[in-house]
Formats: sequence, C-alpha cells, structure tokens
Amino acid sequence: MSRATINEATEGDVMDVSTVTGTASSWTTVDSTVNQENVRDEAIDRRLVAARTITPANGRSIRTDATKYEHTDTAFALVGSNAKVGAVSIDTAAGEMLRIRASCYFRSPGDGTDPHPPKTVISFVLGYATAATSETGLTHADWTTLNHTFRQTKLNNTTPATSSEGRNAGSYTVTHYFSPASPVDTSNFYVGLFVKGVGYEDSTAGTKIAVDNIHLSCMKFVR
Repeated sequence: MSRATINEATEGDVMDVSTVTGTASSWTTVDSTVNQENVRDEAIDRRLVAARTITPANGRSIRTDATKYEHTDTAFALVGSNAKVGAVSIDTAAGEMLRIRASCYFRSPGDGTDPHPPKTVISFVLGYATAATSETGLTHADWTTLNHTFRQTKLNNTTPATSSEGRNAGSYTVTHYFSPASPVDTSNFYVGLFVKGVGYEDSTAGTKIAVDNIHLSCMKFVR
C-alpha cells in the first residue's frame, strides 16, 4: 500500500527545497491510492488496531419479556423462574467488564376493589451465576447477589381512603457495571432478576405481586 510522506519542519533545522518538493512529490505519486487506510491526522494508523474480538455471540445477551409473572415469595426468587440473560464470556483479570441493565414494571397485591389492600414491601435485586454447561444446570444456590442493585419500595403504607387505590404500581430500573474484586473467567456467565415481598397476608383480594415488561441486558467491554 502506498503511503504519503510529510516532512515536518523543526525549529533550528536547515531547510532546503527538497523538504518541500519531497512532500509534494510523494502526494502526487500516490494520489490515486491515498485513503483512510494510510492517512491519519493526529491519530493512529488503522492497521495498528487489532480486529474486534468481542462478538454478539459471546459478548452480549438481551432479553425482553412482556409476560406477566405473579409472585408470593417472601425470600428472593427468580422472576417467573426464567428472568435471566446469558451465556456471555468474561475474563475480568484481562480488564473485561459487563454493563448490566435491568428494568421491569410491577404492581402490588390488590385488585383495586379491596378496601384494605396489603401494606406490601417489595424488593428487587440482580444476581449472577456461572455454569459449566448451560443455564439449565443452575439452582438457587448458584446465584451471587449483586448488592448494589438492591432496590426496595413500600406500597400502601396506610389504608387508602377509597377502594380504587387498592393497587399501587412502580418500576425497577438499574444499571450496574460488573467488575468484582475476585477475577472471574468463564464463558457461561448469567444474570438474573429476583423479587420478594412482605405483607401478602394483609390482603383479602389479589394476593400476588405482578411483574411484567422485563428488560435485561449485559454487554461486555474492555476498560
């Protein structure tokens, strides 16, 4: 590949006409082949940058689910038993990180007609797990809580004045950058969304938390 020559003038150097004409001649010679491959103004040559190694197959995972899932769990449980994304590969010792995003819409127990709706405390958190083969081998004990993603809300703190206020709603949205203190090197990394509630027993109608419009994603990058 032809390359253009640029002779820079430095203070104190003795200049002659070839300094100028050499630059002009080189550009004239390669005029038809100079392009973005061999000209970089105040930058690096493209050929010095390695080919992209993070591919969609192993560097990202996205899940969008509009299904409504109902829960009465008082301990953290995976939403709908399958609200998870993966597998992705990650090697944190090599400087790789994951940007994890999660969002969902939820409604507290109560169908809108209950004169005494539950005073429900609803909590969400993300967890991660690794598996030797696939997600089908994961059990609840395999998940590690990502504490910084914990969010909690208390709905219907006082008895509403009218039955139409029997159901409250909210949303969970979080972005988390995953880079643990202990190195993680795996090709089977999963992220899951967990939910739990307290206060179901106060309700006389609609005793389940409803969770839907789930979006989960994790994207790998190198810091």
